[in-house]
Amino acid sequence: MKLIICLFYLILSFGAHSAPECDYEFSLSNATIQLTSSPQVIQQNYTISRRTGQVGRCEDYRIFFSKGYANSYQRKAYYMSTFSLDYNLHSIINQNGVLKDFNDALSAVEYISGSMPQSNTTYTGSFFISVPSSSSQSTSSSGIYNDIVQVSAYGFKPENGQYSFESVNNFSVSLIVNKKVDVSVIDEGAPFDPSATSKVLDFGNLAINSEKGADIRVLSNTPYQVKVSSQNNGKLTLNSSTINYSMKSNGVSIGLANSSASPVTLGTGNATSSAGDRYNVRFTITEDVESKISGLYQDVITITTLAN
Repeated sequence: MKLIICLFYLILSFGAHSAPECDYEFSLSNATIQLTSSPQVIQQNYTISRRTGQVGRCEDYRIFFSKGYANSYQRKAYYMSTFSLDYNLHSIINQNGVLKDFNDALSAVEYISGSMPQSNTTYTGSFFISVPSSSSQSTSSSGIYNDIVQVSAYGFKPENGQYSFESVNNFSVSLIVNKKVDVSVIDEGAPFDPSATSKVLDFGNLAINSEKGADIRVLSNTPYQVKVSSQNNGKLTLNSSTINYSMKSNGVSIGLANSSASPVTLGTGNATSSAGDRYNVRFTITEDVESKISGLYQDVITITTLAN
């Protein structure tokens, strides 16, 4: 029994960090970053100090960073364990190299190094967080994406290359993706085009049963609604003269009567793929136009998207 206890104690002692030699005070704030239309590189500060007066033994330090939830140095922040966003941590602003853990960091850009020549003095250092643009992540679900990285501070002895473990902190990264719904009005079968937000359907010389169509594509990172309204409540007008028409979306009739005051729902959906959700809309002249006065008849359909 004594032999087993002794072996167990030796194994634990061998696997554990040695006791801190330098009594570091090391801290850093968590990061909360909102994605914007451009990629960002955000500076993040930390503070470090030492209480011991052992010059040469404790004044040099190095800081290392774990892989986080992704268990990879292609770091990811997660939302609902399903959606993820890429980000990373760097020692310098030009993102040359990725910060790594103690056993993996080989080059100087893969860890942070510094010195504290005076004891009982607080020093500030920094590292950098690179995050993508919101446009490059346009179909990532809206929400707050999180990751936690363990950040470890070690004393370093330049004369012999030895390390002494001092402290570890959990560093939380939160990336915020706002709700976003974009709509595109394009030719039938065309892909989503963010610049195509209006379209003219020209019937030429009107005749009963004449038909024209277009596609509405919705690109969203959140559940959404699409509503439409007709300026003339489902009629083409020329002064006081009117011509009735009908509207269908994906083969389903859309009633436009009174829609100028109360827009009607064209469709609903969840977060879309990068292609967006397609609504094929078709307009048909439903009234004989032979007795109508000549001229340009028109109506304006307004499309409104709502993020839920």
